[in-house]
Amino acid sequence: INLFSIVTFCGHILFMRLNLLLLDWEITELSNVQNIIYVTATGMECIVVSIILYKWKSIFSSIKINRLKRMSKSTNR
Repeated sequence: INLFSIVTFCGHILFMRLNLLLLDWEITELSNVQNIIYVTATGMECIVVSIILYKWKSIFSSIKINRLKRMSKSTNR
């Protein structure tokens, strides 16, 4: 399972609720245009959060690798 699938599975309901709250819309009264905006915004939020988590993970893993390299250099002396 990739990161996007996990974010979408765990986060889409939260994002949908948040969008309804922020836009002050009622789910039972959405027009076709509002529904398209609602679903598109939720999908884009899932993509953005996936990208942020992926970048964050790669930043921290590179910091950890650099720290390990420095530690190994200091013990080799």
